[in-house]
Amino acid sequence: MSLFKQSKSNIFFDLCVYGIMLLLLFVIGYPMLVVLSSSFSSGSAIMEGKVVFLPVDFTLAGYKSFFKTQRIWIGMKNSAIYTLVGTVINLCLTILAAYPLSRSHLRGRKGWMLFFLFTTWFGAGLIPTYLLMKDLHVVNTMWAMIVPGAL
Repeated sequence: MSLFKQSKSNIFFDLCVYGIMLLLLFVIGYPMLVVLSSSFSSGSAIMEGKVVFLPVDFTLAGYKSFFKTQRIWIGMKNSAIYTLVGTVINLCLTILAAYPLSRSHLRGRKGWMLFFLFTTWFGAGLIPTYLLMKDLHVVNTMWAMIVPGAL
């Protein structure tokens, strides 16, 4: 609270904001807590509907089987590679475009800026993007995930 005396309308506004935030916390937090509790509960307790708030028949069997699955590690590796390579490529392309566009004496700067803004606001769509990736011969490769998002 503030050291200054607040008006009744400010107090009412604060109470409304706090109420809305508590409601959002419950609406978002409770399902997340149930999922987390279910992940630590036995399968039979989940099927019987016993898991409401806290784990029932605590077990780590779900996590053991999850981390034994080889596909999980392949997916995590792919996510890390796509993130790192995509970030580096996007950073390089953004710097290459942003620095010249920040110079006021660049001829055609407004035209290039409009070009970049237009292509940012309006994507070509799924089918033209697929056809482009097919023509570039990158379908079913890592580059099909990275190139469309570059700049």
